[in-house]
Amino acid sequence: MKRWMLPAVLALSASFSGCSATGPAFKPESAARAGEATLYVYRPKTHALSALSAVIEVDGVRYAAIGNNGYVAIPVRAGTHAVTQTWKGSVLTNSDLQGKPIVTSITTSEGIASYVRLESYAASTRNVEVSGNLNIHADLAWRLREVDAATALPEIASCRQARLGANQ
Repeated sequence: MKRWMLPAVLALSASFSGCSATGPAFKPESAARAGEATLYVYRPKTHALSALSAVIEVDGVRYAAIGNNGYVAIPVRAGTHAVTQTWKGSVLTNSDLQGKPIVTSITTSEGIASYVRLESYAASTRNVEVSGNLNIHADLAWRLREVDAATALPEIASCRQARLGANQ
């Protein structure tokens, strides 16, 4: 293996395995105050991008960084909100992913919980050049998507809570 490939392989493997959230298990928040709703942003366990923390903002305010298999419960006023996610990584992870926000819009209703799932995927292709070198190419993708309670509750039940304001 060529010398330049070892750091690339290490960085790639770090992005596929790693950190998981360690807070308390999921527990639904108590009823929201008048005029408010609870917005849950969660990240089911996956290997893709698991070494990175997902920084979550709502309406431009940074709330938390959630690890793989983590969630955060954010009290919001009822209405439409912009949910933004960026990556926060370590020295071994791909800095090209950091600082590239994705945004989704969600409308919440008073007293009703809403759920946004952060999904991440990885697909890799390998080919061997005529010279015998092995090339590995990884395609990483992620998105924020609103999901209904029937879908979210079984998934979020295995997630761990991130503290508001933690790991920012």
